[in-house]
Amino acid sequence: MDQGLRNKLRGVVTQCRKLLEDATAQALQGRFGIYAGRKRGEIQIDDDPRMPHLTEEDRACRQDLLDHLAHIQAIGYKPGEALEQLVREIAFTHLNRLSAYKMMESRGLIREAVSRGLKSQGFFFCG
Repeated sequence: MDQGLRNKLRGVVTQCRKLLEDATAQALQGRFGIYAGRKRGEIQIDDDPRMPHLTEEDRACRQDLLDHLAHIQAIGYKPGEALEQLVREIAFTHLNRLSAYKMMESRGLIREAVSRGLKSQGFFFCG
């Protein structure tokens, strides 16, 4: 792979990671009530009664997120840094999964799952 292509790939990956981090932060705040506080380094976690819109599955997911956030803090991160780390980890995992699906598609190992964005078969529920 030549240097120009590597630079372009690096730029695309960086842009995708930033988009995923922003979307993750928005989901944590809007759906799960976990977000950066007004003061630098502070985080806010909404109380359970403020989360009536969550299904039981969502509540379990929220608890897993809170447990992981506590784990990150326990290894020495300050609250705000821990939230940033959580967002980075979630975005990293999603980007790696999307990349893996794309590579499997291009090699013919799986049928089309992500190549057409939101119109991809991987985004439709077949129940």
